[in-house]
Parts: sequence; structure tokens; C-alpha cells
Amino acid sequence: KRPHRPSQAEASSLASGGGLYATTDHNGKDLLSMVVVGHVDAGKSTLMGQLLVSSGVIAPRIANKYQAEAASMGKGSFYLAWVMDEGEDERRHGVTIEVAEKFIETPSKMVKILDAPGHADFVPQMIMGTCQADVGLLVVAASEPEFESGFGGGGQTKEHAMLLKSLGVNQLLVAVNKMDATTPPYSRSRYDFIVSVLGSFLVDECKFKKDKVRFVPVSAFIGENVTKVPGAESPMSLLDLPPYTLQQAIDDFKIPPRLTAAPLRIVVSDILKDSSKALVVSAVVLQGSVDVSQPLLLRPSNDRCVLKALSKEGSPLAFACAGDSVQLTLSDIDPSRIAVGNVLCSFIPIPLMGGEGVETIVPLSRKFTARISTFKALAVPIIKGTQVTLHLGSNIVEANVSKLIALLDSTGAQRKLKPRAISGSCGAVIQIKLEVPLCIETQQTCKGLGRFVVRQRGVTVAAGLITQVH
Repeated sequence: KRPHRPSQAEASSLASGGGLYATTDHNGKDLLSMVVVGHVDAGKSTLMGQLLVSSGVIAPRIANKYQAEAASMGKGSFYLAWVMDEGEDERRHGVTIEVAEKFIETPSKMVKILDAPGHADFVPQMIMGTCQADVGLLVVAASEPEFESGFGGGGQTKEHAMLLKSLGVNQLLVAVNKMDATTPPYSRSRYDFIVSVLGSFLVDECKFKKDKVRFVPVSAFIGENVTKVPGAESPMSLLDLPPYTLQQAIDDFKIPPRLTAAPLRIVVSDILKDSSKALVVSAVVLQGSVDVSQPLLLRPSNDRCVLKALSKEGSPLAFACAGDSVQLTLSDIDPSRIAVGNVLCSFIPIPLMGGEGVETIVPLSRKFTARISTFKALAVPIIKGTQVTLHLGSNIVEANVSKLIALLDSTGAQRKLKPRAISGSCGAVIQIKLEVPLCIETQQTCKGLGRFVVRQRGVTVAAGLITQVH
């Protein structure tokens, strides 16, 4: 369903920060990007492998090949994870390192699966995957003490959940995995305990809306309740829950609105191939729409280029719009001038009747004002001059807290101006100065370029929304 070019009324709305919201359509099915997160060894990759195998995306012969290869390495139980973990190091160590991507069709959707790493060392990769996602699937292990390890101070369950909400993911499905490993197996009391404890944390501390969080019990390795409703003979029936599979739950996600008529913003997520004639990159269209042969501007280098071709999963496209994850073939550009995190935009203003038109070039700046929420993990209060590492989309840059403007109360109102320090678990308004210029916008103008995460010494300590670009 091709989004139309903005009318006079729509362009006027864009000039005031508005836009045309619409849902894209792909071969009769809506496109949805889902990031899969959770503590290491919760079974994320195994669950996604089982989902792909059971739904027929991965042919039985390929699954059998993986099973034989995994067994030959003494890792027979890892073969389903190999569907997602394709790197040699990932398979050898049994740990996801990079964000793996696969597509699966549900009855009403085409779902892009982004399987993120669970290990604490790879949180930056997890953040990059989350920045491409519409919704989240949080996988937790039901077995004892695995759930407690992931949910406790040294685990990643809490950090991943807070990162999801901070980076704009508002719909969350929780897969309570390894139900076959509870004591006794398929324990309803254990399942209810996890739903209660984790549900309270997601709503009370992460600030997810209660009706946007759902739970589903599964056993990834065995394949219980993944794509087929368990029968009366299945041990999963001991839970005495309404029939509801993981696949059904994924299909029930709501498609978020797409800002298709706003100024074009395409973020480069990977560089696939370069040559003297053309450059192929993987990218996400945050907003707007783009056609083949359209001239584009690369920021921050300010190089102009031409979109020579568009494709998705090897299939050519004539256009792409907000929400699409695509491969772009660019011409008339030096490959050394482009990097992951760069932004492609239009440099031709959207015309307005009787006016100069809406500016389409993405801003470039080193300084901005933001509203932040600090986390309990913040061990040392933030003061003026505090050095932090900022994660904004695929960009990771060093930054300096240049000004403390105000502390906020629970309603978001200012309760103290010019504070001396900002401690954990509070809201504040601060000014940040970046080490290098980045493509940034206010959260109201472009959500994907207006949200960021603050980390210190490998720990996520805050998240924020950009309110003013200087």
C-alpha cells in the first residue's frame, strides 16, 4: 500500500512537527520488527530456531544438518540455536554475539526477528537491535534458580526490559521458557510466581502499560506451545491456561503508526558491499518514503548520492517507506565516506504553497537538552562535567554533562532548578555536549533520532528524550 506524497494540508502539518501516520502493507501483510531479548542462556535463540523450524521457514533437511553438525561438536542441544547463531564463534561458544535477523510470516503479519545477545558484554549490540524494533519479546527461564539469576542484580533481564521501554518499545510479550524444567515440570505455581514478580517490575519500574504486557508459557527445546496448541495429552495442559501459542501471541501485536509523510530519515545499520561502481548498505527507514533513482544526502559527511536500487530479502522494490528494513544500492559516493549510524535524507524541501517549504535535511549538532530518567544502577550521582558514553541508535559516542537544569517530580514538573547533583531513580533536565557531531532531532520530530541511553563503565545508568537541539 503505497503512501502518497504529502498534500498541502499534510505538508503544513509537517511544518509544525506533525505528519501523516499510516501503516505500511507488504503482500497483504503488515510488516513488524520484533527484537528478542533476555538474560544469557534463557533460550532466546533456541526458541526462535524452534519457531522457524516448526512454522516451516527452515526446511527439515536444514534442521537435520544443523543437528548432526552440533552433535559432532558435542553441542547437540544447541542445534536449534544455530538457526539464528550463524557465526563460528557463536556456535563454538554457544553465545549470541551479533544481532541475528530472520523473517517469519504469521496469519496477519510479516515479522522481522531481531535476535539480540543476552550477555552483559554485548549490551551495545542489544541496543542497536532494539533501535530497529517496533515491539519486544522478552525471554525468561522458568527453572530455578535460572529465573532468579537473570532477574537478580547480576542478570540482564531487568536491564534489557528497561532498555526496551527507554528506546521506545511499548508493546512487550514475555515468553516464560523451560517450563519442562520447573519443579515439578510445568508447575502452575512457578509460572504464576514469575508472572507476578516480573509483571510488577515491568509495570511499576519500567513503566510499561499493564495492557501492553502479555505472558505465554513455552518449552523451546521440546517445542511445546510454540506454534501448536498443546493437546490434552501434552504436559503443558497441566498449567490449565487458555490455549494461546507463542505464534498467536506474536500475531496479536498491534502495528505501530508509521510517519510516512514526514521528512525522510534512513539510518544505516550495516555496510554489506562496496565497489568502484556502487555501495550496498542495510538500513532502516525511520520515517518518510523513498523511491529508486531519488537523490539523497548523507549526513554527517554531506555527500550527495543516488539511490540506484532497493531490495528486501533479495527481492527488488520500487520504493520503501517508514518501518521498512531494506538494502540500498547507492551510486556516486565514495564508500569510505559512509559508516554505520549515518543518516540518509532528502535535501529538497517539501514544497508549501506560498512558502519556502519544509526543511528536509536532518540536523547535525554536538549539544542538546534532554529529559532523562536515571536508573537504580547509577552508583555515583551525575554532576556538571560527568563523562558518559551515549548510545543513540547505532552510534556510540563519548559525551559530557555540561549543565544540570532541573530535577523533576513524578508528574514531570520541575521541583528544583540548578541542582548540584542527580542521583539514581529520578527525573531531570540536563544539557549534554557530544565529543563529535551527530544527527539528532527532538523526540517529537523523529523518535528514532531523539531517544538515547547513557552508560558508564559498562552499566546502563539512564535514558533520555531530546527536547531541544542547539
